Amino acid sequence: MSAQDYTILVGREVPAARVDAVTGGGHFPVMIRLDSGDLVAAVRGGGTHVGIKGRLDWIRSKDN
Repeated sequence: MSAQDYTILVGREVPAARVDAVTGGGHFPVMIRLDSGDLVAAVRGGGTHVGIKGRLDWIRSKDN
């Protein structure tokens, strides 16, 4: 795999805190930003990937 260059635009600095919505999710979580600006993510919940108690949960953040 070759190295790639990326450009990042920072409009302004704002205070931020890291929040772990889920940990140990394998290929999850998958997060997208909706047209409304809300963030939504598919995360694993309930049990392990192959367990019968496992499920996919949908979480949403409206406080962009």
